[in-house]
Amino acid sequence: MGGTVTVNASSDRSVDPSSARMEPVSYYISVGQVFRTFQDRRSTVATASALKFDIPAQVSGRIVTKATLRLTVYEVRRDIELNGPTATMGIQLRANAFMSDWDPASLSGNAWASLGYQNDGESRAAAPNSLASPVDFDITTIVRNWASGAWKNYGLRLAADTYSDPGGDSYGISNFYSSARYERTEQRPQLIIEYQ
Repeated sequence: MGGTVTVNASSDRSVDPSSARMEPVSYYISVGQVFRTFQDRRSTVATASALKFDIPAQVSGRIVTKATLRLTVYEVRRDIELNGPTATMGIQLRANAFMSDWDPASLSGNAWASLGYQNDGESRAAAPNSLASPVDFDITTIVRNWASGAWKNYGLRLAADTYSDPGGDSYGISNFYSSARYERTEQRPQLIIEYQ
């Protein structure tokens, strides 16, 4: 007999892929890119996130019919806040399965760069424009491979498509509640698995 099970992320971490420094643990994880000019200097900052989920024993070896990564929006892109809903830059967020393990206590941009990921099963979603609803990724292929044992479960890579410098300040970073959101467990990153 099948069913549906929901699990919260066991750990997550945001990184700046271009930096050796570690980002602090926070109530939110970030994905996106910033372009800005400060004192006549142009800079670009990117951010991405890694998430781990423990797959429940009742799913192992079963047929996964659907799996959804659900992220609750903490803060919309500042492009939207500054310029209104018309600032839809078409930023796409991507979820992939990692091909090697990582440690949330030591994940830096340098470590991130060395982690491989699967292109198979990649899921995309538009960056959120409001706080009204969560962002869902269909990661059925990924979880199906984890449940069958075809892939080892090293967690998920969450990144954004890079976009070209718009020529002005752009704050295309989306923030989502993290696993550190202890008082509202339903706002933590969730993996919803339907299985037979």
